[in-house]
Amino acid sequence: VTALVRDLQTGEPILAHRTSEAFRPASLVKIPTTGAFLALRGHDYRFHIPVMIRGQVDGETLHGDLVLKASADPSLGSHYIPNQKRLI
Repeated sequence: VTALVRDLQTGEPILAHRTSEAFRPASLVKIPTTGAFLALRGHDYRFHIPVMIRGQVDGETLHGDLVLKASADPSLGSHYIPNQKRLI
């Protein structure tokens, strides 16, 4: 486990635990990352995810695929984060 929490205003570390060690982030990393993102963008920010279908609809039944179109940038090089050093 590693953790680094910084003050968003000053950039100073509040908590640092094993921060110099390399690690592979687990899928749970998305929880604090999303929290930090929403702290910067505002609690009312809404993600837009297009929902599409591939197949035939018969009444209320889809015979095919429900497709959620999503994308990600694992480098955090996103235009949504104006100052990426505040997040990392």
